[in-house]
Amino acid sequence: VEIAASAFSATDLQGTLVIPSRVRKIGSEAFWDTRLTELDLSGATSLVEIGERAFAETNLEATVGPVAVAHVAEEGREVDPSE
Repeated sequence: VEIAASAFSATDLQGTLVIPSRVRKIGSEAFWDTRLTELDLSGATSLVEIGERAFAETNLEATVGPVAVAHVAEEGREVDPSE
């Protein structure tokens, strides 16, 4: 399963986003310009790619992990699963 590029960008999406185990890719700018405050990747065992600027311009304050992602786009917002 893939979350398409710009899928939720510039929406009123807010709060905690939990990425489920079946998601393999998060497209570029998928959650750009949202009001997300927390990203939970603890169950995202299939996630291998996070696209460019996927979480840019958000209110992310915390990330829950761990998760191993094979590719994070060069301009993607850095995600530290240890936080």
